[in-house]
Amino acid sequence: NTGANKLDFWSRRSVEHRCTIGSESAECSTRVSVKNVAPDGLPRIVAGHPYGVLTSFLEVYVPDRAEISYVERDGRGAKHFEDRQDGHTTVGFDLTLKPGDQTTGGVGYDLPLDGGYSLEVMPQPLTHPASLEIGLELPEDWAAWGPGERDDGTFHHSGNLTQQPTVTAGPSDRSGLS
Repeated sequence: NTGANKLDFWSRRSVEHRCTIGSESAECSTRVSVKNVAPDGLPRIVAGHPYGVLTSFLEVYVPDRAEISYVERDGRGAKHFEDRQDGHTTVGFDLTLKPGDQTTGGVGYDLPLDGGYSLEVMPQPLTHPASLEIGLELPEDWAAWGPGERDDGTFHHSGNLTQQPTVTAGPSDRSGLS
């Protein structure tokens, strides 16, 4: 929240991360949605001026080795900022949302792999946790470890982002009959 108000309490966030993983690279996308659910009747110290308008900055971190293939907002190319922080490329968007408005920022990228894949999702401390959905399409001979389950070649996890989930995947060590 970059506004002089308390409207971050009234924002709701969801994070969706998807990857199609091959033996040498992964094609990934991360989408973050922010919705302003500010109700009528809030005091001005909370709602700010103009009333209920959330001004914020949304930032998505991708691995430094990733090659960004697209950046979009609400399904269209978008003005954004790129930077480097702590071994990651950051892609950021300025947001201005009226009460009831929602926007989704998305980043697609290709990631070279060194024999395996790893995802670490770091939650931001919020009054209302973001929801998280992860979907990884894995090669047939790969296994995945972390919170979630595999079904028909896809590893899924969903829930509230209150902890720091880590998912790793790689070629299965199993041989013979399971």
